[in-house]
Amino acid sequence: MPIFTLYCENPETGLRARFFYDNLTSELLGEDGTPVLPPVGSAPPGDPIHPVSRNAPGIKSTPLTLKIQLGLGCNHACSYCNQRGQAEGARAARGADVERLLAGLPGWFDGGAQGDGTGCRIEFWGGEPLVYRKTLVPLAEALRARYPKALFSLITNGSLLDREINAWLDDLGFHVGVSHDGPGQSSRGPDPLAVPENLDAIRDLYRRLHPKGRFSFNVMLHRGNRSRAAINRFFVNLTGDPTVAIGEGSFIDPYDAGGLSHSFLSDAESLAFRRESFADLRHGRVPNFALVPQRLAGIIDGIARQRPAARLGQKCGMDRSDTLAVDLDGHVLTCQNASSRSIAPNGRPHRIGHVANLDGVRLDTATH
Repeated sequence: MPIFTLYCENPETGLRARFFYDNLTSELLGEDGTPVLPPVGSAPPGDPIHPVSRNAPGIKSTPLTLKIQLGLGCNHACSYCNQRGQAEGARAARGADVERLLAGLPGWFDGGAQGDGTGCRIEFWGGEPLVYRKTLVPLAEALRARYPKALFSLITNGSLLDREINAWLDDLGFHVGVSHDGPGQSSRGPDPLAVPENLDAIRDLYRRLHPKGRFSFNVMLHRGNRSRAAINRFFVNLTGDPTVAIGEGSFIDPYDAGGLSHSFLSDAESLAFRRESFADLRHGRVPNFALVPQRLAGIIDGIARQRPAARLGQKCGMDRSDTLAVDLDGHVLTCQNASSRSIAPNGRPHRIGHVANLDGVRLDTATH
């Protein structure tokens, strides 16, 4: 029997309806007990989501998303960074690491069914990835030569951009996200938009990549940045572009005291945020957030497919068998934000294997 009763009203027409929803089975029923959406089948073809746990560890095979951790060094220290406390800081560029990684790559990454990167995604991660510019450039150029059809992506704080690296990112076909919290940036850390040369470089990259659909401002919500509508206005005003793309857009996950200090401290605060968020959605105040249509489509698809809770994966996708995070030494990681030398709070290492033995990798540090 569904465990939630939904009392709904259209504020414009006054029309009211009652529905029943079971969040374990994704069944949504009308008052007469019939499904609101006709079922369209179970999981979509190729859906690799499987519940993982200590006793049923996840595996890694045939990677389609490759996350390369260049190192955890960063020139900023954001107040809620989820990499703080990791066991590795900035390292000098190591050409031998790149050569070794590339030499062994064909043994564990085939570049998709066609071998040219079609359907594959290669992400380059820091810290701040442009701290590792001398490593990033030869690595990305070699990978682009091998996999010309792969989607390349990079997230940067924007403070190390310049016109030379912008042209390079454009030429190699990168999708770039600039991390910035809009009107709440002061709560997070330094603001590159307040530095004239940084602002010029960010605007230059925007002009290059946005028309090609390869640029976004990536925003996190937190106690000092709770209004998506205000964020939407901020970036439209900054760029003068009503089509500016805003990525991320969810509330921070607190990993330490810094993150916790940016979280809501009472149920009343949380409830007020939810009410404001839903009002902004209903009134169309957040049209530039990619998160909104993605989440709505996910909910509707889950109901139509009656996807049970057991089929819900991690939002970062690291429990998927076809999503792989590695460092330059070839260590397989639980997450691109973790160091191979770090131990998680549950006492388990973040290093779960090596690409030389991908069949032996076991994700037994996460619980569905």
